[in-house]
Amino acid sequence: MVLPALYASFSKIYTVFGMKDHSEAALKPHFYFNSTAVKNAMETIKNYGYDGIERILLRLHHYNLKGVGVGDTGTPDASLMKEMVVKMIA
Repeated sequence: MVLPALYASFSKIYTVFGMKDHSEAALKPHFYFNSTAVKNAMETIKNYGYDGIERILLRLHHYNLKGVGVGDTGTPDASLMKEMVVKMIA
């Protein structure tokens, strides 16, 4: 349940890069008028940038596939999650 929530969050942030206006007022409707979510998104954009968000989305997809057993040799889910988080932060 964590991976779909993370993917939804980062994909919404990823769409912000396609918007012409990146002001807080322009982003509020995109985040259902939740000012905390807008501030978190702006901070995430500042910290990771376009390339970083794209890498995170690709990693989330990769680990989601591993979690359902595609290309994995039976690694426990907790180990996959730890590995994913370390790669996302680095």
